Amino acid sequence: MTTAPTNTSTESPEPTKLAWYQSAGALSAISCGLLWAALPPLSLWPLAWFAPLGWLQLIRREQALTRRDYVILWLTGVVYWSVLLYGLTLAHWGNYFGLALLACYLAAYTPLFVGIARVATHHLRVPLLITAPVVWVAFEYARAYVFTGFSLGLLGHTQVLQTTLLQISDFLGAYGVSILVMFTAACLLCALPYRDNKWSWKYLGFAGIAIGLTYLYGVYQLQNGSSLSPEKALKVALIQGNMDVQFDSDQERALRRNREAYAWHHAKSIEMCRLNPDVQLVVWPESMFTGAFEGYVPDLIVKKTSEQHSPDSLRYAQELFSLKCREVTADINSATQNRTKGSDIAFIAGDETTVLRGEQFDRYNSALLVAPDGKLTDRYYKMHPVMFGE
Repeated sequence: MTTAPTNTSTESPEPTKLAWYQSAGALSAISCGLLWAALPPLSLWPLAWFAPLGWLQLIRREQALTRRDYVILWLTGVVYWSVLLYGLTLAHWGNYFGLALLACYLAAYTPLFVGIARVATHHLRVPLLITAPVVWVAFEYARAYVFTGFSLGLLGHTQVLQTTLLQISDFLGAYGVSILVMFTAACLLCALPYRDNKWSWKYLGFAGIAIGLTYLYGVYQLQNGSSLSPEKALKVALIQGNMDVQFDSDQERALRRNREAYAWHHAKSIEMCRLNPDVQLVVWPESMFTGAFEGYVPDLIVKKTSEQHSPDSLRYAQELFSLKCREVTADINSATQNRTKGSDIAFIAGDETTVLRGEQFDRYNSALLVAPDGKLTDRYYKMHPVMFGE
C-alpha cells in the first residue's frame, strides 16, 4: 500500500487574500479620515484616539506589506495633507504648486512610520505599545526640523481643547500629548481580539493608567495656577485683525496696505485700553508693527558700516523706530484716565531686526518689549524660523 506524498517544503504557504476593508488603502484612508476630522475645522477631538488604529493594524499584521502597499500609504497621505492644508492656497494662486510639493513630502512620513515600526515590532521584538509612540513622535520631531521644519497638524494638536490633558506640555511639549494619544491607540488595538479571539483587558488598564495620571497632573496644575492671587495676574489685550495674507509685486500698494494694518491695530489698541482701564500689556501680532515705515530696524550692535548701512541711514531708521514705540505707548497710556502710579501699559510687538556685524548682517524675526515710556527694554530673536509650519 502506498502512502500519499508528504509536503516537506519549508516555504511559507500562500498568504490569505484579505478583504477589501483589511487592505492598506482602506486602513490608511480610515486613519487619515479620522485624523482629519479630529483637527479643525471639525475639531472632533475624540476621533484622534482611534485614528491611528488603521496604521497600527498594518504594523501588527504578520503578513509582509508589498511595495504597492507602501505606495498606497503615501498616496492616501498626499490626499490627507492636500485637504488639511488647502488654506495655504488662499493667499496666492501660486501656492497650489507649493501645496502639491508639501503634501508629497509630508505624506512620506506615513509609510516610513509603518515600515520602521514593523521592523521594530517583528524583527527586534519591541512591543507595539513602545514602538508606535516612539517611532511616531520621532518622525514628528524630525518633521519639525527637516527643511526648516513643519510642525502643523501634530497628533497632539487634536487635543487642544482638552486643557487638563494639555498640562503635560509644560515639560513634554506637544510631543507628550502625541505620545499619550498614540500609546492609547496602541493599547486599544492590543486589547481587541486577535489570535485567540479574546479581549486583553490589561491593555485597557494600561491606557486608563496613562490617561488617569495625565489627567491628575493636569488637575493639579490647573488648581495650582488658579490659586494665584489677583494681584499676581496680568491683564493682557491681544489685538488681532482679520486680514488676508496677500503677496503684492507693487511695492507702493503693499506699503500702503501695511500702513493701513498698522493704523488699524493702533486705533484698536487705544479703543481696547479705553474700554479696559486695568490693562497692563498690549500685544500685537507679527509684522503689524513693521509695516508702518519703510526700512528695517538695526540693532545697536554696529561695529563697522558699509555704504548701504551708512551711519546716517542707521540713525534715521532708529529714529523712525523710536518714534513708533513712543507713539503707540503714549497713545495707549493716554487712553485711560485715573491710572495709579506704576500701572502704566507696556507693549509687545513682532518685528524684523537687522543685526550688523561689519559688512555682514543677519535678520531675525523678533519680539520686542517696549516700556510704557516708549523705550525698548528687551528683544527676543526667534531661533527656529520656519516657512509655513509655525
